[in-house]
Amino acid sequence: MRVSFDGTLFRGTHVPGPSHNYLGLAVSRTALGNDFPIKECLATPPAERCVTSDEVRVWIVEGLRRANEELGTAYGLDHAEFVISDTNRPDVYVALAHTIVRSAHAQFQTSN
Repeated sequence: MRVSFDGTLFRGTHVPGPSHNYLGLAVSRTALGNDFPIKECLATPPAERCVTSDEVRVWIVEGLRRANEELGTAYGLDHAEFVISDTNRPDVYVALAHTIVRSAHAQFQTSN
């Protein structure tokens, strides 16, 4: 998994071969609840079954919860984005969200 930061959005990718996943999160230092906006992107023609915002939200929230529990923090999300035609792998989205929040935490620590 790879995470980059463009100044406003942490972008996580997982591309182990023919499958691929992208997740962008705007991490907030404040817990904001689970009703953050999610932007659905379309990079390639949809597969037989696309991932939905409702599914991805559940997986993002789980990754966020795990990271906050591990770090002893209360980060929230301003918004998220994903590609609807990406591989439908809940475990990858949970791991991406967890990894992104850990990266954001490290970034926030160095910017203090």
